Amino acid sequence: MTGRREQNRRETRTRVLDAAKRLFPEQGVAGTTAIDLASAARISRATFFNYFHSKDDLLVALWEEQVGNLGALITESLARPAPSEERILLLFTDLVRAVRERPGYLAVVTYELERADSQETTAVRNVLFHEQLRRIIDAGLRQGDVRTDFDPAMLTEMVGAVYLSVLRNLRLEEDYDLAANAPEAGRFIAGSVCRR
Repeated sequence: MTGRREQNRRETRTRVLDAAKRLFPEQGVAGTTAIDLASAARISRATFFNYFHSKDDLLVALWEEQVGNLGALITESLARPAPSEERILLLFTDLVRAVRERPGYLAVVTYELERADSQETTAVRNVLFHEQLRRIIDAGLRQGDVRTDFDPAMLTEMVGAVYLSVLRNLRLEEDYDLAANAPEAGRFIAGSVCRR
C-alpha cells in the first residue's frame, strides 16, 4: 500500500511540474494561479498546496529538476570516453535542445528565480549547479585535457558563468539566436578551459 501511495505522490508531483512548464511560459509566473496549476494537473487547489506551499517553492522544484537533468546529462557523458571539450560543448547543445522542446520555459523560470531569491538561496542553488559542472572539470584533470594553470573551482565558475550568460541573453534579447550563439559560447569556454 505504501509503495502505491508513494507512486501516486510522485505522479501527482510530476503532473504539477509539467503543468507549470506549460503554463509559466504562456501566462507568466505572476499570471498563473494555483487554481490554474491545479486544474492543469487535474488536482484540487488544496492538493496543490500539499505539494508546494507557494509558486516560489514550485520554481525551486523546477530548478532542482533542471539541475538534476543537467547532472544526468553529465553522468551519461562521463560514462563513455570523450574529450572534456566535447563534454563542455554538450552542455550548450543540450541547452538549445531543451529550449526548442519548451520554448520560453527556461527563460521564465530563471528570471523568476533571480527576481525572487534571497542571496542565501541563490548561493545554495549556485553550489548545486557548480557541483555538477565540476564533475566535467575533475574528469578532464584526470584524463589530462583540462588546463592546470588555474584552480579547478575557477574553471568550473567560468563554465557556469558562460552557460548562465547564454540563458540571461536568451531572456533579455528578443531576437537572440540561441541556435548559433549557444554552441559558439560553448566552443569559446571549452577552448579556454581545455588544453590544446
